[in-house]
Amino acid sequence: MSEAAARDALVAAIAATSRDLLGAPPDEVALVAPGALLRTASGKLRRSATRDAWVAGRLGRAPAPVAVQLARFAAGGASQRWRNATEALPRVLFGLYAWLVIVVVGAVAWAAVLTLPGLRARWRAARGIGRVARALLGVRLSAAPELATLEGPAIAVVNHSSWVDAPSLFLALSRPVVFVTSTELQRHRLYGPLLRRLGCVFVERGQPGRGAESVSTVVEAAKAGEIVVVFPEGSLSRAEGLRHFQLGAFQAAAGAACPVVPLGLVGTRRILAPGTWWPRSGSIDVRVGPARRLAGEGFESVIALRDAARRDVAELSGLPMLGERAADTEG
Repeated sequence: MSEAAARDALVAAIAATSRDLLGAPPDEVALVAPGALLRTASGKLRRSATRDAWVAGRLGRAPAPVAVQLARFAAGGASQRWRNATEALPRVLFGLYAWLVIVVVGAVAWAAVLTLPGLRARWRAARGIGRVARALLGVRLSAAPELATLEGPAIAVVNHSSWVDAPSLFLALSRPVVFVTSTELQRHRLYGPLLRRLGCVFVERGQPGRGAESVSTVVEAAKAGEIVVVFPEGSLSRAEGLRHFQLGAFQAAAGAACPVVPLGLVGTRRILAPGTWWPRSGSIDVRVGPARRLAGEGFESVIALRDAARRDVAELSGLPMLGERAADTEG
């Protein structure tokens, strides 16, 4: 009997045995070399992998030489790296362009703010220059109509998701307000003079012993009839969500007997997330919630005001509320 006839006879015998044992003939019988079935390191049969190899026509095929396998591995890695590079290139190019715009326009704004007399003149100049930068970067900014009608005294609390939060809110406002920021920026050689000329107030952040002094600074600004903008989360974080609110803004609202206005910023994190240096274009939306006041007297009412305002900001911004110890601050 020839080899082909012997194989056919063996296949027929296997099919007949299968029919007798299982009650149905197999769809196909394949004769493969010993050791062709794929197994795990412990010797168990890898059924799905064996099936896939059979369907692809690779089952029982002799493996390629080691040199060929290494060449294929290297080629596959190079191909993936090339795809990653080509996908990242547009973002890198836009990031370089964005930083060029930011540096050039920022230098013009810095010079204008430091030379113009009067707070309103500085704000108008800085906002006009900032709008040029926003247009060049393709960033779309929209704000709720209520933002234009806000009156002081009031303390506005807003989520802090990106370095572009304060500039975005600055461009969305129609009148000068008082931004509260840290004394670290006050001491900065470049940002300090700019922020002072724009009317910012500075508080000690993360210094328990200076808390009362910081609250007093905010109270004074609010009592002067200003809208005071506070980021009650403090510093930035890589964690995506609304973190614990510090009490200072709400103690200041109690001291100044003024309302707290919740604001929600949407879209800033996508444009420049904490821990990244490559800006993107996109849309930013500024949302305004109803003003809240203390419901009573005492420390418990301040806590209740803070918690209610945090829920408002979470709803406005679309962010989940995180635990009090959300980690990974950015400073």
